[in-house]
Amino acid sequence: MLGVVVLHSALGKRANEADAVRRLQGAGLEVTAPDLYHGTVVDTYEQGVAVRDRIKRDVLLARAAQALPAAPDRLAIIGFSLGAALGQELAATDARVDTLVLIAGASDDPPAAPQPSIQFHAKQTDDWIGSDADIDNWAATQRTAGAHVDIYRYRGAGHLFTDSTLDAYDADAADLLWRRALALLHRRS
Repeated sequence: MLGVVVLHSALGKRANEADAVRRLQGAGLEVTAPDLYHGTVVDTYEQGVAVRDRIKRDVLLARAAQALPAAPDRLAIIGFSLGAALGQELAATDARVDTLVLIAGASDDPPAAPQPSIQFHAKQTDDWIGSDADIDNWAATQRTAGAHVDIYRYRGAGHLFTDSTLDAYDADAADLLWRRALALLHRRS
């Protein structure tokens, strides 16, 4: 069985992650969603970056690693922005992680170990991630390391477009993202 770990954005563990957990559990998946900020939730990306920087990235990565369930023996990580980058870094150090769904973020570092399957989802215009060329270069690096990578860019602008509490929310794009992600997770189960 494939276990799923949901890692939150720099805004903290919010309604967006609760929605993700409900969707995943509704699809019959075993889900863990740690709170890497230990209860802190913020409203702006700038505040989120300040919290991330105060806690320190290595501490957040250690918290995420400690939150990975001991079982099952195969894991998928769904990460939102900061959580996407942390998830990709975890996959490089924990061989059980064989599936990544990266939403509006990724790690710039190439993986130390290949992940068999990665989905990357982002709006066409997102000030928090790079250009199409940057994304293509990132994907090429992942593929060179042995990963299968699917890139999904959604029309329009915005960062955390799956979060219904934010102005960037796009219900149609979020629905399509979840259909794609759930199809991948069921294939990998």
